[in-house]
Amino acid sequence: MAHRLIFLSILCGHLIYLGNCSAPIQSSANVAPFLTYLCDDDLLKSAVNKVEHLSLKLENYNLRMQSELMAMKEQLLREVKTNLELLDSKIATKCFSNEASKNVVAAPPATKKPSSCTEAMRQENGKYAESG
Repeated sequence: MAHRLIFLSILCGHLIYLGNCSAPIQSSANVAPFLTYLCDDDLLKSAVNKVEHLSLKLENYNLRMQSELMAMKEQLLREVKTNLELLDSKIATKCFSNEASKNVVAAPPATKKPSSCTEAMRQENGKYAESG
């Protein structure tokens, strides 16, 4: 609101300065030239109305842009939520299928259990090398 008043006062000052006014009154060296003219009230009111109209149009445009941005933000949030749900379901399906396949696989031949993670990885790599 403060910006609007500042803008209006600056614009009115410029309109007065540009000389859109009627007859000059007595001139003095101490008075600025744009103050030496009597202004037409209708002209000034018209200018103020135009400024207010433009200001309202700008405010309306800003509100419309804000609402469009909010709608876009909500749409993006919905898409992200949907994508996260799809990802969660894919992960759950994959985990379920991995566990099911572990249960279906026949028990491996009796071998000694690996004592460490490294040993287990060596055994797995050996299986892949044999089948490969």
